[in-house]
Amino acid sequence: MVAALLFGFSRNLGNVLSSIGSSVPSELLLMLPYIITILAVAGFVGKVRGPAAAGTPYTKS
Repeated sequence: MVAALLFGFSRNLGNVLSSIGSSVPSELLLMLPYIITILAVAGFVGKVRGPAAAGTPYTKS
C-alpha cells in the first residue's frame, strides 16, 4: 500500500509541476514516478534476507 501511495504521489507531483510551468523538461516529469520507484526499491535491497532453507535440497515427505 505504501508503494502504491509513493507511486501515486510522485505521479501527481509530476502533474502539478507541469501545470505550474516548472522549468523541468516534460520528459523528466513523465519519468519521475519510475525514478522514485527504482530508488525506493534500491533502498530496500540491503534489508532483504534470503529464505532460511536456501541451499538445502527439498525432500518430499
